[in-house]
Amino acid sequence: METLILKLLTFPFILFIAHLLFRGVEFGSFPQIGIWGIILAIASYYADFYLLGERVRASAFSAALADAIIVAVLIWIVQLIFFSASITLLGAVYAGILFAGVEFFIHSWLIKNKMIRWRNRS
Repeated sequence: METLILKLLTFPFILFIAHLLFRGVEFGSFPQIGIWGIILAIASYYADFYLLGERVRASAFSAALADAIIVAVLIWIVQLIFFSASITLLGAVYAGILFAGVEFFIHSWLIKNKMIRWRNRS
């Protein structure tokens, strides 16, 4: 649960930073950033259960790489839902890389603190 709270607090902020840094990531309004930050946080939270769970057992790096792809696709889909958003494919990739950097540290923290069930068995 701590992970979900952490992601709900950080993901909208990271998306806002991507909006400021990358020319290819432009949202029409601030609430759009918040809404998509929350959607990305929830999607990433459930992806962590799969990627870091007992079935896949991905490393922090490979899980962050998978999260980068998921986030890039979801951010690129934003332009199909919000017509005032202008997001290029390259901008979505840059934002995905930015999210992957943060996710790497979150995954490392989860593994280090033994918050992943399969890691507790060792």
